Amino acid sequence: MTEIHDAPLPLRPRWQPLRLGLVDLFYYDDEEIWLRDGNLLLRGNNGTGKSKILAVTLPFLLDGQLIPSRVEPDGDPGKRMEWNLLLGGQYQERLGYVWMEFGRDREGTPEFCTLGCGMRAVAGRGAPERWFFITPQRVRRDLRLVDGNGRALSRDRLLEALGDRGELHTSSAQYRARVDERLFRLGPQRFEALLNLLIQLRQPQLSKRPDEKALSSALTEALPPLDQAVLNDVADAFRNLEEERNTLDGLNEARASVGEFLQHYRGYCVVAARRRAQAVRQAQSVWERIGGELRETAQSLTEAEAARRHEETRQEFLDRKLGQGRTQLQTLRDSPEMRDANRLEEAASRAAERRRFCQTLQDKLERLVADANRQEARLAEDRQSCAQESEKRVRELDVWLEPARIAGIARAHEAALDPLGLPDGGPDPRSGSDPAIGRAAEAVQSEVRRRKEAIARLRGLIRALEEAERQETRDRERRERAVEAMERLDQDRAQAAEAVEQEGAALVSALRHALETHRELRLDDPESLLAELGDWCASLSGDNPAGRALLRSYDAARDALRSAREAAVRARTEARAAVAALE
Repeated sequence: MTEIHDAPLPLRPRWQPLRLGLVDLFYYDDEEIWLRDGNLLLRGNNGTGKSKILAVTLPFLLDGQLIPSRVEPDGDPGKRMEWNLLLGGQYQERLGYVWMEFGRDREGTPEFCTLGCGMRAVAGRGAPERWFFITPQRVRRDLRLVDGNGRALSRDRLLEALGDRGELHTSSAQYRARVDERLFRLGPQRFEALLNLLIQLRQPQLSKRPDEKALSSALTEALPPLDQAVLNDVADAFRNLEEERNTLDGLNEARASVGEFLQHYRGYCVVAARRRAQAVRQAQSVWERIGGELRETAQSLTEAEAARRHEETRQEFLDRKLGQGRTQLQTLRDSPEMRDANRLEEAASRAAERRRFCQTLQDKLERLVADANRQEARLAEDRQSCAQESEKRVRELDVWLEPARIAGIARAHEAALDPLGLPDGGPDPRSGSDPAIGRAAEAVQSEVRRRKEAIARLRGLIRALEEAERQETRDRERRERAVEAMERLDQDRAQAAEAVEQEGAALVSALRHALETHRELRLDDPESLLAELGDWCASLSGDNPAGRALLRSYDAARDALRSAREAAVRARTEARAAVAALE
């Protein structure tokens, strides 16, 4: 159960009902009903509980008796109070409350009086146990009839809750006497007559089935008894009727004279009343203007609070996003890729050097392969032509020596030629009878195969270097993506900080505009508050200082308006009294 807000307040000097409520009674769990100017209008289909609310509130809370003829509007003796608690067997035991709050305006100070009845019914035990309470406390603010678990308070717990600010009765007679003393002060007989009159007037469809004698008797009993002094005055008036007649004639003549005088004096009174009421009208206009400004101020305050909550929610979202960005940035900075960034750059430079070196080796290898192919072709041609002439072989050997030197096999070439000792005009090589030539050819072929194997190993190294270059490219791309992500996070963080700064400036500007526009918002030091609000927007630590200051200013303006309204009401009342006296 929550506390009451904007509950009706008394506006008359006489007691009038303000609120009523039911707790765990009939089909109501915890129901509260407000009255307007002391009046209550219940509308609904049959069976919705309109008559039940009347049965358990008035005049039951004034009478305190559970007799069905006095509780039920139709006086049906079969409708008993325990049924309202147990609901015909739905509950085996149930405890409930019914209460009504009265109030009056006592010289500008509201005064309250709450009447209530607690009842506890158990299946099979007949009439429920009941107790009554009277207290100036207000239910749901000063007094709670339901505990934190939603259960109605027992009689002992209610007595503890009332303390010294209320009274508890178990006797309906004592309770009825205390209600009369607290609210009506009519006396036992007149109060009993008032209750009987309420019971008669509460009957359903009274206009269709009127009982003139019972209604007349109830109204007669409800009238206050005549004072003996009044009766003596009436008897004396009958005895002095002739004298009174003469006096009446004189008074009629005086009345005619006074009427002629009033015909002229009434115009004067109208002008004088208007002049005296001018201050009241001006106060009423001021009160209406201040009321309108206060409503506009309250609306602006509500909009400012909504904007503040929206900005706080957005700020929390930006803070979370900024925190996530910082975490990702720190993670990227601490990642192995970022720690190995320098090593990747060194590896890239070394890879570039190796790539240039491999390119050089590859060029040399291509030249060597081309030379080896040319050597094989030339060797075959030499084998065919060496038998023809020795000089041609020598020239060809000289020609071969340079490619062998370029291919790096010059020593092997010379070692293969030295054993030959080819003289001028030696035997024909096509005969194949010279074993030294065969051995030289085999040595050259062996050297060629060794060079081809070295070329194959060099090509494998080149492929490994290319794979290392591709891996280095992938690492460089990952590092660039990480750097781009880090830059985006920095941009998001800067944008979030800029957004916070802009929203803070907008909030300060809105508050400054509200302070300059709404004259009812009076602050002792608005510039200090604006500076404090700016600091708060920068740090966002603690509560919003503007909210507390505006609430204090709102409370002060509301109190001032209430005082002005009360003064205007008193002035209007005095003016009306003065006008009535003049008329």
